[in-house]
Amino acid sequence: MKTIWEQSYIVTDVETTGHSPFEHRISEIACVVVEGGEIVREYSTLINPHQTIPPYIANMTGISNKMASNAPEESSICSIIDELLSRSNAVFSAHNIEFDWSFAKQLLQRGGLQPPALPMLCTLKLARRMLPSDLKKNVGSLSQYFNIPVSNRHRALGDARATAQILIELMEMAEEDFGIKYFHELENFQNSKSQVFKIKSENVSKLKEISLALPTSSGIYKFFDKDENIIFIGKSKNLRAKVSTYFCPKGTKSKRHQNISKLTQHIETHETQSELEAILLEAELIKEHKPHFNKSVNKKNRYPYIKITNSDDFPKSTISYEQKEDGAKYFGPFSNSSFAQEIQKIINNNFRLIKCDFDNQAKTPKKSCIYRELDKCALPCDGPEQKEIYKDEVTKVERFLGEVSKQMVGGLDSTIYNFNALSKKLDNVLSLGKIFSKSIQAPLLIENNNLIVISPESKREQTLDIYFIKRGDFVSHFRIGKFSDIARIKSEVDVVFNNNNNIFSNGGSASKIERLQIVSSWMNKEKEKCKLVYHDEKKKGAYLEEVRNAIRNFRFA
Repeated sequence: MKTIWEQSYIVTDVETTGHSPFEHRISEIACVVVEGGEIVREYSTLINPHQTIPPYIANMTGISNKMASNAPEESSICSIIDELLSRSNAVFSAHNIEFDWSFAKQLLQRGGLQPPALPMLCTLKLARRMLPSDLKKNVGSLSQYFNIPVSNRHRALGDARATAQILIELMEMAEEDFGIKYFHELENFQNSKSQVFKIKSENVSKLKEISLALPTSSGIYKFFDKDENIIFIGKSKNLRAKVSTYFCPKGTKSKRHQNISKLTQHIETHETQSELEAILLEAELIKEHKPHFNKSVNKKNRYPYIKITNSDDFPKSTISYEQKEDGAKYFGPFSNSSFAQEIQKIINNNFRLIKCDFDNQAKTPKKSCIYRELDKCALPCDGPEQKEIYKDEVTKVERFLGEVSKQMVGGLDSTIYNFNALSKKLDNVLSLGKIFSKSIQAPLLIENNNLIVISPESKREQTLDIYFIKRGDFVSHFRIGKFSDIARIKSEVDVVFNNNNNIFSNGGSASKIERLQIVSSWMNKEKEKCKLVYHDEKKKGAYLEEVRNAIRNFRFA
């Protein structure tokens, strides 16, 4: 049973010459692949429809008849679309899915291909099921509601990207506000009858007024019942917008919201300087107070790690969705499970670590396994131990995982592995280099993540949020103008990176492991719109110049 984050969503948008999939044709198609809550692949192309594009469609999309006449034939596109839709755990997704699927289906059938029988997930249906009734549900309105930047509206790739981001937001809502964990639940939920749950509480109107007076900054909020017990703790990058959604006199579409709202007697909020600080504070407070309604939200980290175990003299390499205080080394997080699995395959095929259920505590040696006979394992399970040889193999794996991103620019170390040979072992559409450049921007070992994260705060004011991360943990944050003097950054770099102090943010009851996981997941989610500048033992002057250039050249979406 797959969770909603373990599926591969092929978010598709088509531009056409008309409304009928039988009489009209596709003039442009885009597919955006979402895995683990992140866009991992994009494909788009114009297609020659061999039909005239009506003027009103040409004006809306910007696709002229001349552009279309010079585009590829649909017969050359079919195999690519079929390959995308044939991905493991694929789900076809679109906004108004019947329209896009009917055209994609006819395209494949004309190309002599059998359209795959895929589960369908419609963002329009989900939006109608979850969001306020008075909110328009088109892509433009939903993008504005979720604060999603949209470029090239009414072009296939621009709309598919926006729809993919809308899908991610809706899945997060489904998990948090509707308690949906598994994909089959979400699939059924989109087609269920929308319900409005009335909130029978004299307090609702008063709390609505209070919520509308809250600041629009980031922070955490606490809801208290009549006995002054904290029943719910949440976080938001906009306190006013988030808290006000719980107190709707006309009712709510979430049963969970109804239960929280009718028991809430008063609200307390605490502003933070950034969204990341709000996320960390929320985790600390939930762990401290254990509110009743937070217990029902049991989120599984959706970004996988590769774990090198440390339980005995012969470590293994495995995929893990959580970090534990077990002495193991954790590399990641990876952007999605498919990518982590590809890396694990590379390790299994090219490094000689244990792959079987070898018992190091066994008193008598067992018969050599197939991996040993094929020289795929350095552990002599049928003879005397050779710990140093195995230790060298583990070191090679750690170097592969920890240094691969740095080698992307300078060329891979041939003593570790053959880059070209490994590239051929991956998916024939994406080379190893393309996957790495998309999914890894840093040394993967969490403890080596020393960096500055530059995040957009206000396009109008041209301001940026600057986060300092040391050994994977959040240390400090401040806001700076794009063209401001970087003296404060220089001073903070000295404090954070250029000494040997073990600096982390003050106190907090959340464990170190949990903090590292929160910070790494936040960076993975935000990296598309942020600039990450890694310290990586660079000389102070060179690093500051790199940070200065990253700030000056930052582009707001």
